[in-house]
Amino acid sequence: MHSTLSRPNVETIGANRMPVLLRGLATCGLATTLLACDAYLDAAGPSTGVASSVSIEPGSLNLAAGGTAYLIAVARDGRDRTTSASFAWSSANPAIATVTGDSGAITLITAISPGTTTVTLSAGRLRAIATVLVRDVDPAIAIAVFPTELTLFPGTSGQLTARTFDFTGKVTNESLTWSSADNRVATVGSTGKVTAIGGGSTTVTVAVGTLSATAKVSVVAVDGSFMFTRWTYSAVGLHTADVLWWSSADSTLRSLPRPLNHTNSIASPAWSPDGNSLALEVINSFDGHQLEGWTYYSDLYVVDAASPDDGAWRKLTTDGLSRSPSWSPDGSRIAFLRFTSLATYTNDIYVIQATGGIATRVPLPLGWHGRPRWSPDGTRLTFSSFMSFGSAGLSRVYVVDADGRNLASLTPVGLWDADPEWSPDGTTIVFVRFNSTHRNYDLMVANADGGNARALTSAGFIESPAWSPDGRQIIFSDDGRLNLINADGSLLRQLEGPPSGSSDRSPAWKR
Repeated sequence: MHSTLSRPNVETIGANRMPVLLRGLATCGLATTLLACDAYLDAAGPSTGVASSVSIEPGSLNLAAGGTAYLIAVARDGRDRTTSASFAWSSANPAIATVTGDSGAITLITAISPGTTTVTLSAGRLRAIATVLVRDVDPAIAIAVFPTELTLFPGTSGQLTARTFDFTGKVTNESLTWSSADNRVATVGSTGKVTAIGGGSTTVTVAVGTLSATAKVSVVAVDGSFMFTRWTYSAVGLHTADVLWWSSADSTLRSLPRPLNHTNSIASPAWSPDGNSLALEVINSFDGHQLEGWTYYSDLYVVDAASPDDGAWRKLTTDGLSRSPSWSPDGSRIAFLRFTSLATYTNDIYVIQATGGIATRVPLPLGWHGRPRWSPDGTRLTFSSFMSFGSAGLSRVYVVDADGRNLASLTPVGLWDADPEWSPDGTTIVFVRFNSTHRNYDLMVANADGGNARALTSAGFIESPAWSPDGRQIIFSDDGRLNLINADGSLLRQLEGPPSGSSDRSPAWKR
């Protein structure tokens, strides 16, 4: 029996003619000219005799509605040798089974609806008949749902898809029923669309008859708000940056309006400690065709977080070489990076009053420094750096007093460490370390003095980790998708990703 499209089953043709058929099919070039063959040839070569009989192989079919199978015509001369002939095929009842290809040695039978009909093969006055039994659609014996895990923010949605299969492995068309074990966490519609409602986890079940499959849905409830940068790229190298804002107050994700008639890209948001203001990069221009990296020119601006679209964007820097702002815990100062030269990849850390004025350079050895971050007590800065390029040439995590004194390394030489940030209570730092064995990146935590360093997770390209205000969670970017993990390394969750051609980076939690 054949319920799916397949090659003819030579076992149903008869073992005594299998070698002949195989040689004949090979001669006809089954792989490329299957339907063009007019007859099979036996081992002795083509017969020039007139056909004296025709037959159909196999002589009967048993198909589920919607299934397909092939029938093969064989003509033989008076010496029982295969010979050529002109064939014609017809179905006695096309409402039960149809014939595709009404001439040639092979035809495709498609089962339409339950019942029995015959298919007739004609070659001149010669006839052969095959019986076709069409049964009801085979019931599903298995069901699968994918993805099996889905993580969402409250107010966002995701799609689950289910498939049912019959005993042959063919996908069946069944009416599915979806349900959520806890509608307070997430609801699910008749098409498998899941809508996140509140924090927690629930199980979504899809069922047909006695069959069912489940998917775990986790809704990440964030206490407060966070922002991040979404970089969008094009095939010709043009790119833009926008700041997106997710708020737990209304469970929405929206874009922060761009300043200056909405013509500039904005990136790297940083919240003031009181949550009322934002410091951001306003990108003036991009240099070259690299993706998000070091080849753009930007200045720092401060804006009222409650009304960022009223034009009240206050410019802090004017050099076009400033980025990576970080507020001091008392909200009075902003630390940032200023590039000495994009060509030589050197920069310095500066501190400026949040109200504006002259920026003061933090005296450090020559190097390529990463984003500065304040200690919770406001006395020190932590940062990463390729400092004094002659020593190992690898990045390390450093700490320094805000006035440049007491520079110390928190991580050892010979490793590649970057993107440090203190926990809200000041006891722990989080940072990123390149794993040279696995050629990927580890999300690391360590004591504030650098001791007891340990990996929370390992992934492709981790960057920009940031602590939640209560210190219980860490949000970070991995290959352009935001992830959330508990500070003890449990419950790693990948959040809803950006559209194709975009990447999400530099998350910043509202304090």
